[in-house]
Order: sequence, then structure tokens, then C-alpha cells
Amino acid sequence: RWCCTPGLLWQQISFWRITDPTANLFAPPAIKNSPTSHLRRVIAENLTTLDQARAEAELIDLVAGLQQTRPVRALLLECTNLPPYKAALRARFDVEIFDILTLIHATNPHMVNAGFL
Repeated sequence: RWCCTPGLLWQQISFWRITDPTANLFAPPAIKNSPTSHLRRVIAENLTTLDQARAEAELIDLVAGLQQTRPVRALLLECTNLPPYKAALRARFDVEIFDILTLIHATNPHMVNAGFL
């Protein structure tokens, strides 16, 4: 696990960027949903029905593939549609998970419902 709070982590990242602008802190591996994934299609095509179990299974498979090829200790969910799947990812993988909600929580702890962290 990380040895600091998310707020301190974001401060460290900002410091590293300022002191070494060439630092690539989020270097590969970077993974993304396939254009044919269910969640991506629902968002891109503005579909009215989401099969949450299918979307969750596809995300778990995606991260499992990453963990098999290049294990990571943390995930940064860049898409704001991914926080609902954090619990499933945490249950399956021993990784820290950061997203927009952890950043908001780090700056104002009373704004985000603890159930979403």
C-alpha cells in the first residue's frame, strides 16, 4: 500500500512535475477499453441500457491482462465513468486505485460519500 495520503501523493506528483518537467510519472503501461467493449459503446453511442455486470467483467478482464503482462501496484482511472467499478477492481486485485473522486476527497474530504472512495 502507499505510505501517504492521496492528498500528499498528488502534492508529490505536482512537485515532481515542477522539478523535472520531463518526468513521465504515468508512463506505460496504459490500457484502455476496446472500441467494441460494452461500456465504451454505451457511452460513445449514447445507448440507453447498460449491462453493469458485463461492463464490470470486461474491466476486470482488462486489468487481469495487464497484471499478467506487467503487474502494477496502482491504477489511475482517468475516465469519470469508471469509479462505480472501483469496488469490483479492489475485490479482485491488490492495488491502490486513484480517480477523480480520490482527488476531490484529497482536497475536500466532506464532498465525496465514503462509499464511493
